[in-house]
Amino acid sequence: MKHEISAGAVVYAYKHTTCYYLLLLYESGYWGFVKGKSESGETLEQTAVREIAEETGLSVNLDTSISHDITYIYTNPHGEKVHKIVHLFVAKVPQKIADLPVVTLSHEHRGYGWFTHREALAMLTHEASRSAFSDIQQRLQA
Repeated sequence: MKHEISAGAVVYAYKHTTCYYLLLLYESGYWGFVKGKSESGETLEQTAVREIAEETGLSVNLDTSISHDITYIYTNPHGEKVHKIVHLFVAKVPQKIADLPVVTLSHEHRGYGWFTHREALAMLTHEASRSAFSDIQQRLQA
């Protein structure tokens, strides 16, 4: 079985006093967080920041004190089973405006949205993502 390591983040921003979370609509039709494969010599933190910039055009402040790993097995386009670990950090969009940032999507995505916690939980396609998000959100509020 192949092994794959990715890193990404639960990206959030504030509009006035309300916290919104960024979700991406992937080409394969699921809603999830920003994430991507680590490149040679990259730390997980560097991967997360790079992937956020590449997939959304956003600059963020990465918080590595809160993280959550998602582990799953999937079949890649070549029919091979892949054991994947996704390291999710937390990333805040630093902003001084009263509106949510505009995202510039990469070719890997069909759409995006900024959602409240409740809305994001309903939008996330995979249970593992919902569980990770709940854990991270609770720790953010602590």
